Amino acid sequence: MSLINDALKRASKAPPPPPADVGAAFRPAEQPRRSPALVLAISLIALVILGMAGWFLFRGWQASRAAAEAGAKTTVAARENAEARRPGSLATNLSATTAAVASTNALAAGAAASQAAVPPFKLNAIFFRARNPSVVINSKTLYIGDKVAQAKVLAIDRESVTLEKGGQTNVLTVE
Repeated sequence: MSLINDALKRASKAPPPPPADVGAAFRPAEQPRRSPALVLAISLIALVILGMAGWFLFRGWQASRAAAEAGAKTTVAARENAEARRPGSLATNLSATTAAVASTNALAAGAAASQAAVPPFKLNAIFFRARNPSVVINSKTLYIGDKVAQAKVLAIDRESVTLEKGGQTNVLTVE
């Protein structure tokens, strides 16, 4: 401990070291002065861009609102799958049954005419999602299990829809 005390006494008796030369005093960096014309030009450009964005958003909103009010319908060309014409399919059996019944007696011909009054299935669109796919048939949005013209929607795939009517199946596909 005496060594520490001796070192402290000698340090207090020694002359202070000369001040270090710091050099020039610190001063803040100078920032270049922006011209008022540049600031005004940038502000006007930003205002024009924001104005145009607002105008486009407003026009898009008006168009979507007008389409909703007009009840615009989007149709998609569709065709019936050639495999649906196989024996046992709804389309084949309906035409064969109608012809056979109409030729046997007049009462059956009246029943066939009422059966023919059901419109054919027209596939307008398929909205395929992994969960809850939907389809538009005869301008009606349907999901799996829904019915259209006494036909039940059994399955909806990316490009086809399977319907069942009276135990017979019919496959509609997108063209």
